[in-house]
Amino acid sequence: MVCLLFYDRRCYMPFHDVACSHVLSVDTSVIYWVKNTDYGAQAVALDEQYEATEEEFRAWHEMLQAEGVKIVAPPMWMLVESGDSNEFGIVPSAYANSAIEHNLGIITWTLERTPPGLAVGAKPGLAEGDVWYWSSTQEAGLTDGSKYELLHVLSNDIGVLGVFADWPATVTFFANCMELGLRSADGDVADDSEEAATASDSSSGSSRALKVASRLASVGLRLVGF
Repeated sequence: MVCLLFYDRRCYMPFHDVACSHVLSVDTSVIYWVKNTDYGAQAVALDEQYEATEEEFRAWHEMLQAEGVKIVAPPMWMLVESGDSNEFGIVPSAYANSAIEHNLGIITWTLERTPPGLAVGAKPGLAEGDVWYWSSTQEAGLTDGSKYELLHVLSNDIGVLGVFADWPATVTFFANCMELGLRSADGDVADDSEEAATASDSSSGSSRALKVASRLASVGLRLVGF
């Protein structure tokens, strides 16, 4: 069980009968949580500095690391960009690389809030804000199946701790397909089963399954008119 809290520091109070390790506090005053509560190790720095330059977000990551913050939470598009260094056309961004360099765990948001692969005006009523979550990868030739490809990059290339999703079936299918375990705030993957020991041996098969799932999702959604 994980209790996710969007709390201002003034609203802080003990959570009786809930272990500290089960509480994620998402708060812009994250340093207060780190310095003054038992929940600091799970505190998440919500990043809403969407216009920050590379110099600015690197300085912010350095400050968070120095203050003992372990997790940062930007939207998905800040972590990736279009690129040709892999088969998906989606690669880690400078922001993602900076967070990794500063030993920050990453939780991102929000998969399936809006569909990928749709340009403004492609459907009646589709406005600029509807592609916001995919705004940094619009040049990647996205389809609805690109959700799985994005998850592949977020998980394998960036190593995110978690992804907020409006529809849990997609992330659950991906995690099962790729035989993923739970990651701790330090980025370690749970390894308490025999299946986990064989995950690396089956990675090529899982990658092929991911490609098939991505194509099927794209074709299926087009057939039903999405």
